[in-house]
Amino acid sequence: MEDLAVMVRRAANAVELAQAATVLSSRNEILSFLTTHIHEIIPCDKAAMNQCDLATGEVMVTAMDDQPTSFHIPLSLNHRDTPLPLLSHFESTRRLEGARLSDIAPARWRDTASYSEVYRPMGAEHQAAIVLEWHEPIVWGVAMNRSTVDFTESDITLLNILGSIVRPSLAAYIDRQRILDLLATNGSQRSLITFGGDWQHLLDVPEVAGDLLAHTDYASSVPGFNHRLGELARSLKPLIPRRVDGVEFTRLPQTTAGTGTLLIERVSQSNPLTNRQREILEFVNRGLSTKEIARSLGISRRTVETHIQNTYSRLQVNNRVQAVNRARTRSTPI
Repeated sequence: MEDLAVMVRRAANAVELAQAATVLSSRNEILSFLTTHIHEIIPCDKAAMNQCDLATGEVMVTAMDDQPTSFHIPLSLNHRDTPLPLLSHFESTRRLEGARLSDIAPARWRDTASYSEVYRPMGAEHQAAIVLEWHEPIVWGVAMNRSTVDFTESDITLLNILGSIVRPSLAAYIDRQRILDLLATNGSQRSLITFGGDWQHLLDVPEVAGDLLAHTDYASSVPGFNHRLGELARSLKPLIPRRVDGVEFTRLPQTTAGTGTLLIERVSQSNPLTNRQREILEFVNRGLSTKEIARSLGISRRTVETHIQNTYSRLQVNNRVQAVNRARTRSTPI
């Protein structure tokens, strides 16, 4: 059994590594950084960043000492004798926590095509992996290989420490990217306002933002606009919007200390819900729990909860029953 003092020191190093990764600004930077440095806390022969497309069965493997290489899973994902055991484990269980090949590999695994065509050429007699982001049908994670000694329970614990710290940053990256995509396609309906000094100073108000705010209580031409808008931003919880006079305000997760961003969006009164919100509301209408909805959509429970809270805000209701009834009253398809 590993000495407690050694485990505490390794855990502290894992926390430090994960926190260093979270200050990076993109998914690729975060995953590349972890792949490059993960051997410092969990010794391994090779670590790789994996991007798996569950729809096509393609895996893009980027090892810390190689150029990116792509290969296809040798057997169909839908008709398999576990072609890649760890990937199949994550796909079937929807679990994100770290796992070892030795715990889930089938009997006589070394007689399978996955061993002869994939694992043996890599020298991966032993493997451990963790899912860091799941955005259906794409899964991103980190895998580590060893040719001799298997990974330990302590190694898996350290993987889970890394995952618990890094995943929120990756989720925030996805939210920011979606918002940027929306702005690119619907610039006249959405805009961003940037603040500095912990929401004390307004740094940038694009012209379109002024147009969107012109008929609200937060019109850019009124005295004290900066102060009032900053107060509104500070009062919001990240990613939980508030509607004022047909305009919705959403505070985005902060990526730089002291600087904040507020998304403003004109809301359609006839159909205020996004496609994802309507999809989740349909599951709510069927009586599914948050956990069941998350499993059905391949997203986290927290993401489902955020969508539900946003739906309440958009429909101006307080619970699930009211949300379903209000959507029907407004002829919003669910």
